[in-house]
Amino acid sequence: MVKRSVVLLVTAAVWVAVCLLAAPAECEERVLFHFAVLSDRTGGHTHGVYPRVIEEINLLHPDLVITVGDHIEGYGTDYDRARAEWDTVVTFLSTIDVPIHLTPGNHDIWDDQSEALYRERTGRRPYYSFDYENVHFVILDSSRLMGDCDRFRARRCGGRARWRASA
Repeated sequence: MVKRSVVLLVTAAVWVAVCLLAAPAECEERVLFHFAVLSDRTGGHTHGVYPRVIEEINLLHPDLVITVGDHIEGYGTDYDRARAEWDTVVTFLSTIDVPIHLTPGNHDIWDDQSEALYRERTGRRPYYSFDYENVHFVILDSSRLMGDCDRFRARRCGGRARWRASA
């Protein structure tokens, strides 16, 4: 069972990191914002845990939520199963009371067809950035951030590198 203390510890660590980036006087005066980090649910997820974690996040009243990817088990060529998994996840995520920023993982995007499904179900590109308060967040597709691009990744790597430089 996920304990509130773990979530509070993560929140505290994020607050400390934000304070290290901000002017010291600003941190003494007020907390800029709080956000929650929602972990993956792959690797044989336990039924009922993910909705309970989301309930706990809602009780904390963060300003926003960022996921770490691997929302579905994915992989393979059974895209109907992947669609059904996304249906479940999207239903869970729709119960989060604040803005949520999804990060894709290697279980979410493993080929061109799964990327199209990710874009369709999330409404997001695999990589993007956004601003919140005085912080600029960059969300990257970690499943395809390779130093040298293989055949599958080659046509994307040039565009993503240009995007990272401008983010």
